[in-house]
Amino acid sequence: ALLVTGDVFDGANPPASAQRRWYRFLVEAGRRRRGLQVVAIAGNHDSAARLEAPREVLAALDVTVVGELPRRDGKLDAGRLLVPLVDREGVRRAWVAAVPYLRPADLSGFDGEAAEEEGALVDPRARRLAAVYAAAMEAAKEKRRDGEAVILTGHLYAAGTRLSELSERKIQKGNLEAVPHDAFDAEAAYVALGHLHLAQTVGGRENVRYAGSPIPLALSEAD
Repeated sequence: ALLVTGDVFDGANPPASAQRRWYRFLVEAGRRRRGLQVVAIAGNHDSAARLEAPREVLAALDVTVVGELPRRDGKLDAGRLLVPLVDREGVRRAWVAAVPYLRPADLSGFDGEAAEEEGALVDPRARRLAAVYAAAMEAAKEKRRDGEAVILTGHLYAAGTRLSELSERKIQKGNLEAVPHDAFDAEAAYVALGHLHLAQTVGGRENVRYAGSPIPLALSEAD
């Protein structure tokens, strides 16, 4: 499986040339690696609706795209975030809880109050983000069977991480809107994160990681 954790494009209205590259990449990846499943989420640079628009066509290529947070009757439908992963023999081995970048409108209906944690102010938005992850993880636990792993995705700013000062766009620093690493359930086998350009672990947890940008975006990232 290949997980693409957001910012597929650099803006909400990507040029046709960029869209062609994306579709060409997906087709070529499937050709080179037969049976490959691709799960892609929207990032803050992407238009969630635009990224999701061709999902029925992409499904034929074994590509699942999650751009928007699914709701039913105004409430989160966490089950629709889940993507089963199967091995070469078709046996289900894992579930991906594919949580995309969450905008303020996505967080309506979730409780969150500013609170002091370890002497630092934690923003209500960060608490609401954590609530979405808890709901996604709970839905995955209900679906999985013995031996099946749960993988979380996200596109966010995790507390205690390193920014690439010369290439990141505006990111909230400090603790406001920074999601603590313990927001990701300890039962998750892996947490695949996007948003920050530097590859790194989160909170000392080897299985919670930013893959980082495929190419350096500033001279400070050369190493």
